[in-house]
Amino acid sequence: MFDSHMLPPETVNIVISTLSSYSTTLTIIIALALDLILGEAKKYHYLVGFGWLTQHVESILNPD
Repeated sequence: MFDSHMLPPETVNIVISTLSSYSTTLTIIIALALDLILGEAKKYHYLVGFGWLTQHVESILNPD
């Protein structure tokens, strides 16, 4: 069995930081691919609802 206590702490820190950067990069690539495939959210997304709400509040407060 592998025991992390066998490795020096510096090596464990390097491995963890490397895996962390790879997982961040992979997450960004997957998110960009999904955005490219699925496109922008048109409805049923909280930011779309917030945009709708702010437009209506602005049109009430600034009728011009």
